[in-house]
Amino acid sequence: MNPEQIVMMKRFIYILLLCLLISCERRVPVIESDKFRCDNYKFPFSTFEMLNCNIHNDEIFYTNRYDKRLLLQYNIHNSFIDTIIKANEIVDICVLNDTCVFYTDYPSFGDYKIKNINNKYYNYFEKIYETVSHPYWKYDYKCISVAGSGPDFSLTMIDENSGIIQCVKYYIFGKDYSEILKNNIPVYLRFEIAADSSIIPVSFFGEYPKNHPEDNYADCGRLGVFYNHKSKNIITYTAVDDYVVLCDSMGNKIQDVYFGSQLYKYSPFSIDKKNKMAESINHYYNATLYSYIGFDEYRNIYYRWMSLPREKDEDSMTKEDVVDYILVVADEKFNIKYEVFFDGDKYHPVPANDLINEKGLLIYEKENKEWKGSHTAAWFVFE
Repeated sequence: MNPEQIVMMKRFIYILLLCLLISCERRVPVIESDKFRCDNYKFPFSTFEMLNCNIHNDEIFYTNRYDKRLLLQYNIHNSFIDTIIKANEIVDICVLNDTCVFYTDYPSFGDYKIKNINNKYYNYFEKIYETVSHPYWKYDYKCISVAGSGPDFSLTMIDENSGIIQCVKYYIFGKDYSEILKNNIPVYLRFEIAADSSIIPVSFFGEYPKNHPEDNYADCGRLGVFYNHKSKNIITYTAVDDYVVLCDSMGNKIQDVYFGSQLYKYSPFSIDKKNKMAESINHYYNATLYSYIGFDEYRNIYYRWMSLPREKDEDSMTKEDVVDYILVVADEKFNIKYEVFFDGDKYHPVPANDLINEKGLLIYEKENKEWKGSHTAAWFVFE
């Protein structure tokens, strides 16, 4: 080997070591959740009963799984429960403060009535077609507010007179969302409520993260949205993308941002499987999938949840489907600090909204691996 080749070899080794060093630096620690556990809490009833939970200070607003007609308010300090509203069926709750609570009443199939407890029986979107024409679908659309598992598609209120709602052609995600991708159709409406209670469109938006796999129908390809009340930024995201889209307050794209887990593994899900329940369940218990995003304004920290199914024990005589959880924690500029591992035998994160207040993040616990009978929870603080 001549001197020039030796120099080239040394340079190659240096570059290789540098790349390895950089890649190692980019890896963040995965930390057991109990290291962040600060305090315990015991409910006087099973946490399984609580749906569509929101928290404001010491008040949790929710509806009961067995009687969805009631909007309930539970004080975690004195364990007092109060019934605020009785409706047909409450499928979503959005809390601005303890006196301004929006909720979605579901009186009949395909019909959603969005109301405020301050105007108990008024449907804000009843006459929306008089003032709002969608830029692509014109008047062939539906404003849908439903809190679901996975990314958050529910009503988001920015203040008492403005918010964000999913605005789509009915069943577009249930059929084939490729129309949205091919035509860059905005699926969210940023709106204001005028003095006469009519809906005024502010902007239409909704962009998928870069390099989004167009043929992946996990979660029907839905696009989730999150609004940061502190920074006024909007974030769009999916169940299968490491990247999220950071937008301004109107939904205009600023940039794609990496906000993923190093443990995420991409798993395709074809269109021919999406309406097959067995295939969907099998995919959930065998693929890592991202769910909702949250922000802790008390500590300026973003959260992103990801399900982490356990590998099957082929030698086991019994089949046990257990899903663990990863919480990706990042600062307000999306610099990932660490990932937190939650044991699926011990914890069950709320599948819609983070319960965050000054004490930290409240996570439900399981009892005997079945969280249906669980009465306990724990506060976690991440810095």
